[in-house]
Amino acid sequence: ITTASLRDGVVGVSYGAQVEAAGGIPPYTFAVSGLPPGLIGGINGAISGTPTTPGAFAVTAEVTDSRGQRATRNLSLTIVPRLTITSSPGGTPVPLGQQISGGFAATGGRPPYQWAVTSGSLPPGVGFVSATGALSGAPTAEGSFTFGVTVTDSLQNTATGSATIRVLPPLAVTAATLPSGVAGTAY
Repeated sequence: ITTASLRDGVVGVSYGAQVEAAGGIPPYTFAVSGLPPGLIGGINGAISGTPTTPGAFAVTAEVTDSRGQRATRNLSLTIVPRLTITSSPGGTPVPLGQQISGGFAATGGRPPYQWAVTSGSLPPGVGFVSATGALSGAPTAEGSFTFGVTVTDSLQNTATGSATIRVLPPLAVTAATLPSGVAGTAY
């Protein structure tokens, strides 16, 4: 068996790999065991399906040539959880000029993650950290700002999310003077 490793898979994402062999006298017949739930091995060496369980799996591949010679190889196959955005900023309004904090978070897939704003716009004065999904800065304009993000893991899986940030004017006292009162009477 010439296949040295199997690429990682993701729960819920279609998977395909091929176990290869050399030598002997073709045609070859393969048997693959120890596959994660949702994957099957074909007699042609193909591994396919949609994995349903994350984890590290010890896979055994065996090939038999047309004269009955056999070879076996142990391979490992890692299935990672599906990439998911688990939190996003937004719920609480932010006063104009106040430092913003928080951002997006993800789980699953294979870190490191790379984040990008893919639609809409952030409030002016607010930046986005692509390595962490964090927001930084202080908004310089009032309004409601809706934007979308995409996170990509090292296996090139993606997940998308969105947020709306409401920027409100700062709280201010608007009365320049107070009316006069009379001692001893209700004011």
